[in-house]
Amino acid sequence: VGAGFGYFIANNLAIGIRPRLSYNEFNIDSYSSPTSIQESTNINSLDFGLGAFGRYYIDISKRIKFYVSANVGFRVGNSENKTIRNNIERSRPGSFVGVFANISPGLAFFVSKKVALEVTYGSLYFNTYNNTRKNVSFVNEDKTINYGFDFNSSAFSFGLSYYF
Repeated sequence: VGAGFGYFIANNLAIGIRPRLSYNEFNIDSYSSPTSIQESTNINSLDFGLGAFGRYYIDISKRIKFYVSANVGFRVGNSENKTIRNNIERSRPGSFVGVFANISPGLAFFVSKKVALEVTYGSLYFNTYNNTRKNVSFVNEDKTINYGFDFNSSAFSFGLSYYF
């Protein structure tokens, strides 16, 4: 869930903040043919973030505006990876801290002077995360750095913004 709160500092130029709360959960079941070993994995994560944005809008019509948004921020979260194999359950909790920056295009439909429904597609991005995963006998720490262009089918984002 993410909502933005912005303020127009000049004609068609806004700055603002965007808090983020996210929960993800997925399950993976796998089978090994030769030994028929079933493995079931459940992964869930909960994270919180806060970002700042700057946007420049170009009028398409009175209510529709194209924009380019520059965003920076951070995310912190926890995860848990539970695996059941041969009726033995293993749980590996983890946590992460990260920062991100991106530039993305979008469209805003202003339903009123202060409220807009938004859609973005794609971005030029950079992010880095420090990950910590605890295992039975050790702690694994690593750093992930990602950058590039993201224009695949999952790169759509929908949102709602309120402007003061």
